[in-house]
Amino acid sequence: MLKKYISKSITVKFVIYMLIIGLIPLLVFGVLAIMGFNDILRDEAERFNSEVVKEKKVYLEHLMDDVESVIVNISGIEEIKDTLSQDSLNDSVFQKLTTQAKIGYILSGYINLKGLVSIDLFSESNMHYYVGETLNTNRINIELKDKILQEAIDSKRNIYWSGLEENINLNSKSHYVINAVKVIYSSEYKTSNVKPIGVLIVSYNINVFNDYLENLKNYDGYNIVIDKENNIVYHSERAYIGKKLSDKFNNKFTGENGKFVVNMNDEKHLIIFEKTAKNGLAIVSIIPFKTIYKESTYITIFLSVILLIALAMIIIFAFIMSKSIVDPIKMITSTFKSLQENPNILPKKLELKNTDEIGQLGTLFNSFIDAIEDISVQKALERKLNERNEELQSALVQLTQTQGQLVQQEKLAGIGQLAAGVAHEINNPLGFISCNMETLSEYIDKYYDIMKIYLALDTTLYETDDNVSKSIIGEAIRKRKEIDFHYIMEDTKDIFKDTNEGIQRISKIVTSMKIFSRVNQSDEHSEYDLNEGIDTTIIVANNEIKYFAEVKYNLGKIPKLYADGGQINQVLLNMLINAVHAVKDNHISELGLITVTTYVEDGYIVCEIEDNGKGIPPEVIDKIFDPFFTTKPIGQGTGLGLGIAYDIIVNKHKGMIDVESAVGIGTKFIIKLPVTGEK
Repeated sequence: MLKKYISKSITVKFVIYMLIIGLIPLLVFGVLAIMGFNDILRDEAERFNSEVVKEKKVYLEHLMDDVESVIVNISGIEEIKDTLSQDSLNDSVFQKLTTQAKIGYILSGYINLKGLVSIDLFSESNMHYYVGETLNTNRINIELKDKILQEAIDSKRNIYWSGLEENINLNSKSHYVINAVKVIYSSEYKTSNVKPIGVLIVSYNINVFNDYLENLKNYDGYNIVIDKENNIVYHSERAYIGKKLSDKFNNKFTGENGKFVVNMNDEKHLIIFEKTAKNGLAIVSIIPFKTIYKESTYITIFLSVILLIALAMIIIFAFIMSKSIVDPIKMITSTFKSLQENPNILPKKLELKNTDEIGQLGTLFNSFIDAIEDISVQKALERKLNERNEELQSALVQLTQTQGQLVQQEKLAGIGQLAAGVAHEINNPLGFISCNMETLSEYIDKYYDIMKIYLALDTTLYETDDNVSKSIIGEAIRKRKEIDFHYIMEDTKDIFKDTNEGIQRISKIVTSMKIFSRVNQSDEHSEYDLNEGIDTTIIVANNEIKYFAEVKYNLGKIPKLYADGGQINQVLLNMLINAVHAVKDNHISELGLITVTTYVEDGYIVCEIEDNGKGIPPEVIDKIFDPFFTTKPIGQGTGLGLGIAYDIIVNKHKGMIDVESAVGIGTKFIIKLPVTGEK
């Protein structure tokens, strides 16, 4: 219903065209502009946040440099090394306070170092020297200390930074810390062996990141700090500190820096990170895409307003067009409908005030009304045209019938041409069959005479004595010699053999004639063997061929096809008779050669009929398939043979026919029939 309405309404079509021409390009431009603006926003967000995380990375590395400087200074004091090496001898309170005082003295030079929780120095026997936020150090997590020590030894680094760990001092207010670890070694004087004599652990408060990272929220995003195990070291929401990132972040933080996109809570986020070289801490900036693209919303709103204004203008213009153009066209359309319904009643002329094209259309319509009075003249012309069409149709039918008659006459002429040859072929075996039957009749009479003697002998042997029997037997022997009975017996076998051969030849000729001359009235194609058709046609035309040419066969293994066998046989006969005539004119004292070849090529069954006759001149070779064209003398050809062959092969069987010829050398006709013909 909607499609029908659209196809009839000019106004609707106009609105649709305006939408296509006006709104769609504007919409495409707007979409491209928004996409381009979004790309700019994303690039700017990536650039800005990359600079931010680089700045934070530099800040962290400065902090780590200060911590490492403290560690180097403390571990470099020889008195502390001596204290650790004399572990079992220096367990006095005084020695412990002295060592801690030395550590505190070094720390006094780092008054600007923020975030330091504690410095723990352990000897090999776990003698503990401590400087830090609390004086209560009676609860030390020795197992964690040993784990950190082993990791430091395995790392083989001068100063080893662990990731986020629990504080080894269980009484400390800072539950989670980052540890910088220095293993202190001593070499034995006698053996020069190096062995660890203590470990220095500096615990760093993760809350130090708050002062620098807490107030940084770019694009409504936020920053976090993670260690090399993806444990959260810093997060603006304290509940997340110490927890591990989800598996979707595995293998994402590779290299010193980078960026990637990840889905969190069904929303895409841009992730930018920078890693510190010393402890593997990564400063990560997380920005939701919706905050990056927030500013493009204004462009979208602006574009939507423009589209609505354009749509309103199109509707207003369509309304104006409907009043000035569509309504007059509707008046003309309704007038035509009334004229169609009542052709005998002339409609009223239109009264249009328009001076534009619509007004001109109304003027032309009024002129058309004036011309309706001459409709009788047009109808008379129409009647004459119909009569002429009927005459042409009748002429076409007669022409079609004449064409069929000519084709049939050509076929009958070909069959009549072969009739004498076929009669001669049949007459030869019939002649020696008749002669053999006369000879056989004489032989039977002689058999009858001999049999009468033998019958008399049987009677005599039964009724008389031996002398009479001997006389009759002697008579039989004499009679056998007189008629040459032995020769008759042998010759009788040959007579029957020759007679059977003659009958078989007659049967083969008659069968071939029946196959060749079959007519398919319905023009339906049936299964047809081209090699069998060639054999049949050559047998039928043998009397025409044998006196002038020798036929050489090169019949390949080809599939059967669907064709009108009678028509194909007629084509083969025309080609063979033409080849015989060409050979006869070129070979007077000797037999010519006709070669018939079949094979399959590119989906076609190919039949080549080649002769070594006089050839076809180049000036007429393009005309040989034209109807009624012939090079034979008047009265010897109709010129339809090759024309009919072309029509049968090309038009009726969707095949191809071609010719190659050289004057004085010979001619080759190439027939191609599709393997899968129509059933």
